[in-house]
Amino acid sequence: EVVLGIKVCTRGDCVARCIELDNQDVSFTCSSNLVEAGFPVKTGSFQFEHTYTPEVGPRQIYDDLMATLPGDFLTKRQNAVVYAYGEKLTPKRQYMFGTSAELHQNIDGPNSGWAQSLLKSILEAGLGGWVLQLQACVLGLNDQVQDLLNLENTHGRILDSGDTFSLNQLSSIMVTDASQVHPAITTLAENVEDVFSKATEGEANHVHGECECPCNPYDPSHIIFTITKYRNVEAVEAGEAENSIHMIALGDSERPPLCGIHLNQLDSFSYTHKTHSAVLSMLSAIRGHRIRIPYSKSALTSLLQSAYNPRNTGEEALPTKSWILIFAKGDSTHAEETYHSLVMGKRITTVTATGGIGPLSRHVDCEKWRLEQDIASLKDELHIANVVHNYKPCIYGQKNQVANIEAEEQKRMVAIKRKKEDSEARAAARLREDAEAQAAKILATAEDEYTVKVTALETSLNEKMATNAEVQVGRDKKLKEWQKSLDKNTRKADEEQQELQKLIGDVTVLEDTLAASDLKTQEVTRKVEFLRKHAEDGRLLLAKPMSPEERRQLVARRKAELQNFLASLTSPGLAAPDRSVSESMASQLEEFQTNQKATEEQQTKDQAARAEQLENGLVLYKARISEHEMRSKRDKLHQVLKTENPQGDGLFDQVFEYLQNGCRMSKVPTKGSIAKKRYFFISDDRRKILSCEMDDLGMPLDRQKPSTSVHIKDIKRVVLGQFTEAFVSYGRAFNMNEWPMLLDDTKGSYSPFPTPEVNSSNIHKFFCRSISFEFKEGKTIDLVADSDTDFECWVMALRFKLQMGKRSDDPVPMEWGALLDLTGRPGLEDLSPEEAQLCAKSHIVPRQFLNVKQDALQMYKEKGSLGIY
Repeated sequence: EVVLGIKVCTRGDCVARCIELDNQDVSFTCSSNLVEAGFPVKTGSFQFEHTYTPEVGPRQIYDDLMATLPGDFLTKRQNAVVYAYGEKLTPKRQYMFGTSAELHQNIDGPNSGWAQSLLKSILEAGLGGWVLQLQACVLGLNDQVQDLLNLENTHGRILDSGDTFSLNQLSSIMVTDASQVHPAITTLAENVEDVFSKATEGEANHVHGECECPCNPYDPSHIIFTITKYRNVEAVEAGEAENSIHMIALGDSERPPLCGIHLNQLDSFSYTHKTHSAVLSMLSAIRGHRIRIPYSKSALTSLLQSAYNPRNTGEEALPTKSWILIFAKGDSTHAEETYHSLVMGKRITTVTATGGIGPLSRHVDCEKWRLEQDIASLKDELHIANVVHNYKPCIYGQKNQVANIEAEEQKRMVAIKRKKEDSEARAAARLREDAEAQAAKILATAEDEYTVKVTALETSLNEKMATNAEVQVGRDKKLKEWQKSLDKNTRKADEEQQELQKLIGDVTVLEDTLAASDLKTQEVTRKVEFLRKHAEDGRLLLAKPMSPEERRQLVARRKAELQNFLASLTSPGLAAPDRSVSESMASQLEEFQTNQKATEEQQTKDQAARAEQLENGLVLYKARISEHEMRSKRDKLHQVLKTENPQGDGLFDQVFEYLQNGCRMSKVPTKGSIAKKRYFFISDDRRKILSCEMDDLGMPLDRQKPSTSVHIKDIKRVVLGQFTEAFVSYGRAFNMNEWPMLLDDTKGSYSPFPTPEVNSSNIHKFFCRSISFEFKEGKTIDLVADSDTDFECWVMALRFKLQMGKRSDDPVPMEWGALLDLTGRPGLEDLSPEEAQLCAKSHIVPRQFLNVKQDALQMYKEKGSLGIY
C-alpha cells in the first residue's frame, strides 16, 4: 500500500498563492509573470489522498497518517517506509526529525518530529522483550555514506552482497526503554542540522522571508533513518531482524539556477533526480501492482528492496506500507517548482509512470522552458561581458592630448551620471503618468462596475418590493375571502339551525294532527264494526221463535246497548300523539354533538400526551447532556492528574470545579443493610459539602435544595479506608483481612470500572475508594467514591481546604485509619526505616515505592525539578 499526501508550507498571510486545497483536490494556477514569460502550463488539477494546510504541524500529520503504525509494527510485523519530498525552502527534514532547539528544551508538542513521536508511541505500547536498533546516514553524491549518529565515523559504506544491498559499518543505538529515545533523537537532529547547514557553491545559510524557520540551501543528499526490531541482543549480533521502519528525507527537488555553468551543481542535480525518478518508478509499480518492481535503478531503491521484500515474513505479517508526503511552497514565487512537485505526486498514481525517457519526477515541457530561460539569461550575461570587454575610454583616439586625464574622466562620469539621472527621472515620470492613467482607468472601471452593481441592486430591490407588495395584496385578499367565507358559513349554520328547529316544530304539529285523525278513524271503525255486529245479532235473535213480550224486551235491550255504545263514543279518552320521528331526529342530533365533543376531547388529550412526551424527552436529553459533560470533565481531570508536572493552582481550581459539578457516592448507613447512592458536591463558595437524591438516570434532583448540608470547617478528622465503626459493622469485620490483598505490586489498586451497588459482601473490594468525615459532634459520614478519580479529587480538595488553606496553622489530620503491614512484602529489604514508615503510613507497597522513586530521580536528573503531583 502506498499513501500519498501533500503539505503546503506557505503562510496564510501570503499575498499571491498558486495552489488551493479543497479536501482531496488541489488546483494549480500559474502566476501572471510566469505566464507572460511563456510558462507552458497555466492551470492544473490534481488529487491527493491527504492534503494539509500551512497551519498543520508534524504531530497532527503523524496522528492522521501513522497512528496505527506502532501497533502494527510490534504485533503484526509490518514493514513501513516514510518519504519526505520537496524543495529546499520546505521544512521536510524538520518535520521528519525535529529541531535541536525543541529537543534541548524537551518539548513534546505539536512540532515534534515524526521519528520522536513514532519511537515514543512504540515504547508506550510496550516492547515486550523486543530490542530496537537505530541507524542513520546521509547518502550523498556518488552514493557516498556519512554516519549521522557519529560524524567521526568515516567507514560507512554500501555493501553489495550480490542479491541485496545493505549499509555496513554504521554506528547504531540500542533502545530498550523510553529514556534512551530523547538522547538518540537529539543527537540525530543536531548532526542533521550540522551536515545540511554547509552552503553549496558559496551560498550562505539564511532565513528566507517566505517561511518562518531557517531553511538549508540546495543539497542533493538523502537521509536514511532506520528502526529495526530484533527478538533479543543475540539476534542483533547475528543480524536476524524481524521487521523495520525506514524514514527517508529525499534530496532537494528543485533545479539550481544556471546549474549548467557549474559542473558540480549539474552533477548534484542529475544524481538527485536520478534517485527521485527511481523512487517514483518503484512506488508507481507497487501502487499499480506490477509483477516486476524496478529496485535496481538507484542505490537508494536497491537498499529499500529488503524493506519491501523481507525474508523473515510469516502468515501473520502485514504487507509493507509506504507514505510519501510532498512538501510544496504555495506562493507564486515558487510556482514552477511547486508544479513539478504536483506532477511528481500525480505520476506516482499513474500506471504508465514507470516507462518513458527523461526525468520522470519533472514535467518535460516545463523543464524545457526552464532551460530556455537559462539560455536567455546566459545570452544576456554574454552580451554584457562583450560590451564590457569591447569598452574603450572616451579619451581614446582624440587628436589633442588630454592634460588632466582624471579631470576629464571625472567630467565624463558626471555627464554620464547626469544623463542617467535624467533618463531615470523621465522613466519615473512616464511610469508615474502611466500609473496615474492606469489608476484612473481602474477607478473609472471600478466606478462603472460599482454603478452597474448598485443599479442592478436597486432594480432587484424594487422588484423585490413590488413582488412583496403583490404578495401582501394577495394575502389581504385571501384573508378577506376567508373572513367572508367564514361569516357566510356561520350565517348558513345559524339558518340551518333555525330551519331545523322550525322543522322539528312542524313535525310535532303534524304528529298531533295525525294522532287526532287516527283517533277519529278508530272511533268510526269501532262504530261500524259494532253496528254491523249489532245488526247481525238482531237478525239472528229475531229469527228465533219467541213470544211477543220476549221480542219486545229483546228490542228494548238492544236499543239500550246501542245507546250506551253511542254514548261511550261521544266522550272518548285522548290518545297520546306519536312523537317517534321527532324523538329520532333529536336523538340523532344529540348523538352527533356527543361524538363531535368526544372527538375534540380526544384530540385535546392526544395533544396533551404529545406535549408531555416531548417534555419528558427534553428532560431525558438534558440529563444525558449533563451526564456527558460530567464524564468529559472527569476524563479531562484524569488527564490533568496524569500529566508529569501540572501547575498547582490551576490543578486545584479544576478539582474544585469538578467537585462543584458533583459526583455519585455510596453512603454507608450506620443502621440498616442498604448503602444508597447519593449525589455529593461542593458549594460555589467552597465552604460546604452538599448532597441530594438522584433520579433513575443517576442525575441530581433539585440541587438548589439539597437534603444534606455540612460545613467543611466542622470536620475534625478525615479517615481514608474502611476503619470507622460504620464501615466495620457494615462489612462484617472479617473482610478486613482482604484489604491488603487489594494492593498489587505492579499496578496498585487502580480500577477503571465504576463502583456498583455496595452491599456487605462486596464493600471490602472498594477499600481504596472509601473515605470518612468525623465531625466535632461525634457524627461521621462514611462514603464510597464511584471512581478512583472521584476519590483523588475529594482527597486533594479536603487537603487544600483543611491543611493548605487558612487553617494551615491548625491542620486537620487526614490519614489512613491504620498502618499497612509490610511483613513479607517484596522489596522491603531495599527500603530505609524512614521509607518503610512512609510506605506503611501511606499504604504503598515497597515495590511501588521503589518504582516511583526511580522515576522521580530520573525526572529530577533530566529536568532539575519535581512537581507536587
